[in-house]
Amino acid sequence: LHRVDRRQRQMCIRDRICTNTPQFRLSQASASPSGGTYKYFGTGVVSNIDFDANLSGKGTHSVGYTYVDANGCTDTSYQNQLVDTFTSTTWANLNGVCLNANPVSLSGGTPNGGVYAGNGTQTGGIFRPDSAGVGSHKLSYVFTNGLGCKDSTSQTQVVWKLPTVNVTMPANWCLNATPIKLSSGTPMGGVYTVNGVADTMYSTVVSKLDTVIYAFTDTNACTNWDTAAVQADTVPVVTFASITSSCIGYIQFNLNQGLPLGGVYSCLLYTSPSPRDKR
Repeated sequence: LHRVDRRQRQMCIRDRICTNTPQFRLSQASASPSGGTYKYFGTGVVSNIDFDANLSGKGTHSVGYTYVDANGCTDTSYQNQLVDTFTSTTWANLNGVCLNANPVSLSGGTPNGGVYAGNGTQTGGIFRPDSAGVGSHKLSYVFTNGLGCKDSTSQTQVVWKLPTVNVTMPANWCLNATPIKLSSGTPMGGVYTVNGVADTMYSTVVSKLDTVIYAFTDTNACTNWDTAAVQADTVPVVTFASITSSCIGYIQFNLNQGLPLGGVYSCLLYTSPSPRDKR
């Protein structure tokens, strides 16, 4: 009779497993001489070679190993497999967030005391949309009970892109110019502010650099904005000295009475009234 080699006393190398542990192959037993046939058996053993903790359920299960050598001699060895239960987890659906939203403190996973993980998550269960990026992200809530058994639940966290917003304004505006109606922002339907104050027109009485912001909020309640700077310029003080009267046919002369220099002269044609008009 050839006996099973008992030098490997741990038939199941996993001292404690959980009922949600994936099915695994038993390969811890050995026998000599080689060349025989063998099989595993017992509660939870599948196809004489695998162990299924979900099938066995919680408890201490005796798993047997039978070896038949080339001469037909048989021996059997037994080891116990301990299976513990896990604690089921739940996690409510997550609301979508905008890319520029503040960091979100993840919550709602049960039982309390688990760990949140996934793209964009940080220590303490903080989710950063800007770190995760636009798209759908699979996040997990993992809870480990006192027996060391884990369970996890996953949810999808959607991060919405921001609307593309543009606004244009002239780089310079004169204090005596016509006020500008604020209407260049796209998409339409947003709100304009001038130096932080909501407005629909741009004008000012002081020379300074002004900031126009156009903010737009889309159907996902995501807000983005664009900024334009306008330099309000002072109006130059222009003087024009009197011109000596001249007659038709006199030699032409240069106009240089206007200050400051560099301006443009223009002429308004004046026609003297006819004798009939004077009557």
